[in-house]
Amino acid sequence: IQPGTYYFNRYRYHQALYHIYKNDIQAAITILASMMSQPTDDGALRDDVRQTLARLYYEIGKFEAAEKLYQEIETPIVDQAHHLLERAWIHYRMGRPETAMGYLYAFRAPAFQNFFTPEYYILKSFIYKSVCQYEKALEVISEFDHHYGTALKAIHSRTKIKNNPSLLRVVLNQKQISAAWEFLVLLEEEHQQVASITD
Repeated sequence: IQPGTYYFNRYRYHQALYHIYKNDIQAAITILASMMSQPTDDGALRDDVRQTLARLYYEIGKFEAAEKLYQEIETPIVDQAHHLLERAWIHYRMGRPETAMGYLYAFRAPAFQNFFTPEYYILKSFIYKSVCQYEKALEVISEFDHHYGTALKAIHSRTKIKNNPSLLRVVLNQKQISAAWEFLVLLEEEHQQVASITD
């Protein structure tokens, strides 16, 4: 594979992921940082590299470097729900609870409501606790139960996912699953139409 080509860059990215799998974090960081210094027309790959490298920087405590990479991600904001949450964690770890809470409020936008992110409530309670708002920290438990309680009870009772609207919305937020679901719905509709045809 020729260096600098589309497939070479993809190979390098997966090589970095393999190093992460082997817990060789520094080797992964070296590869990803090298990729960031090379020009590429593959915007999606560059955003994947930024996100992965930012997460590694977060894990080793390089919060400023991680935040800088998140700022450079070019993915449309409606597709960045997890990025907002991760940036909130970064600012919380940097001792900026107000900024972290600001990201959490942004995360409450309607476009992000169906993402399954229970850690949102964990971080929110941590932020309240860090500023001595203990009653509000405890109120987050009720907020979590209001948002996920129905879905969790249905899971515990082994309710079929199609009869669990709360969980179904979360699952269908995954693009591949959503596409497969829409295709199945289309097949069911066509099957009903075929069955209604008489000779």
